[in-house]
Parts: sequence; C-alpha cells; structure tokens
Amino acid sequence: MSDISKAIRTELNNVNKHFKIAEDETVVLETLVENNFESQFKSNLQKFSESIFSVVKILNSDNSQVEEILRVNGEYGNQLAVDIQTSIEKVKYYDFFEQVIEEIILELNNIYLTIKSDSSMGQDEGSYDLESLKQRYTMASQRTIHGRVLNEEVEEENVAMEEDEDDIEFF
Repeated sequence: MSDISKAIRTELNNVNKHFKIAEDETVVLETLVENNFESQFKSNLQKFSESIFSVVKILNSDNSQVEEILRVNGEYGNQLAVDIQTSIEKVKYYDFFEQVIEEIILELNNIYLTIKSDSSMGQDEGSYDLESLKQRYTMASQRTIHGRVLNEEVEEENVAMEEDEDDIEFF
C-alpha cells in the first residue's frame, strides 16, 4: 500500500477510535443525565406526593369538622323542631284554657245577673246583712269555726268563761 493510503488508513483508524471514544463518552453522559434527571424526578415526585398527602390530610380534617358541625346542627334542628312543637301545643292548651275560662266567666256573670234580677233586696237591706254578719261574728264564733277546722270540740265552759272577751272584735 502506498504511504498515502497507509496515512489515510491510520487517520481513519484514529477517527474511528475517537468516534468510538466519543460514543462511549456520549453513553456515559447519557447515563449521567438520565440518572440525574431520574433522581430529580424522583425527588420532585416525592415532594409532590408529600404535598398531595398533606392536602388530603387537611381536607380529611376539615371534612371531619364539617361532619361534626352538620351532626351538631342536625341535633339542634331536631331539638328546635321539638321545642316548636311543644310551644305550639302549649299555645293550643292556653288558647283552650282561655276559652274555657271565658266560658266560665260568662256563666258566672249570667248566674250573677240572674241572682241580682231575682233578688228584691235594696241597698239598705244589703248593708243590713253586712252589719248583721259583723255582729254575729264574735270571738266565740271564730273559736268555734277554728275548732271545727282543727277537728276539736269547743268546750262550753271555755266559751262561757270567755264571754266577756267576746265583745272585742278585730276587723
């Protein structure tokens, strides 16, 4: 072979060696880039996962609080419904009670008017009856009434001995 051809062949072999070295370095660089990217990706993915987990944790906590508030509000709502029903029943009862009282008052007024119209007593006779009651209500009669209320028998001797005190009236 000629010197030129040998030189070209040597150069080609050198180029081929350099190409192979460059190819090997490219593979090493590619591996380094992939490894670096992969570790960064894994690191970022880990951070992202932790962020999502903390957000889910916060949402679960908030959800628990919301559920508790809803439960308490439900209890308050049920109690309010019971209280409203009780109030309505009380209003109905008092309305009924008021109607019955009004009917009783009307009946008593009718009885009073009937008695008043049937009565032939004048004003003087009414005051006479009051004076008569005052005269008949003495200490002895008060003791008799008191004794009967207490289921005691009033002794006649005590009544006779205290007749002098019977003239005193406390009105």
